[in-house]
Amino acid sequence: MHLPTPKSPEIRVVVSQRSRVAGVQDMTLAEKAAQRDPPQEEVSSALEPYRAAPRWLLGGGEPTLRVDLPPLLSHLCQSDAPELGLMTDGLALAKPKVVDKLVDVGLSWVRIPFHCGRRDAHDWLVGINGAARLVHRALRNCIKAGLKLEIEILVTRPTMELLVETVQLLSRLEPRAIVFRRPLSRGSAASHFVALSPRFRLLSPHLKEAIAFCRSREMLPLVQGFPHCVA
Repeated sequence: MHLPTPKSPEIRVVVSQRSRVAGVQDMTLAEKAAQRDPPQEEVSSALEPYRAAPRWLLGGGEPTLRVDLPPLLSHLCQSDAPELGLMTDGLALAKPKVVDKLVDVGLSWVRIPFHCGRRDAHDWLVGINGAARLVHRALRNCIKAGLKLEIEILVTRPTMELLVETVQLLSRLEPRAIVFRRPLSRGSAASHFVALSPRFRLLSPHLKEAIAFCRSREMLPLVQGFPHCVA
């Protein structure tokens, strides 16, 4: 059964296949070999047909692990890029100097995951102890540096009842958007069942309340992966 899902408002491009989490034991040899950083020319070519788009989002595995990320951003900005954003786990941005450097070369906005207002739950979901503390610091640094802020929440079965609480907490940072993302399997595991994915019927009231709260605080709610009927 196919249920229509909302479209993303930005053009995305993979700029790194590197992953901060070492859990790659389930990857095939081909997928491990593909963990490389595409050259600047390859990234530019991929984005060229989308210059009329309102904004671009650079992502992939973890783009801040790319050694030449500042030169890449500078290169894209020199070619009259739309509003340039970065999808990152935020850990590197816990250092103000890193944020300032990215702003200096043209970064306009960031999308950073903060999956749950309970720090232990966020750390568990990303598999890194202390991640929530660093991400909160990164969010503050981005605001101070003048970056437009979007925050992504991975909506899971064990944390869906905390969804409204999490959004209320994040509203203090005044992000321009909150992204509600469904857990989906990819790559060689694309056909596998995702145990963390919430049941639509149970999720719907929590998601609708969270979306209503976003709108009441003038935060744009963006839904990814969930069908329209759930939200």
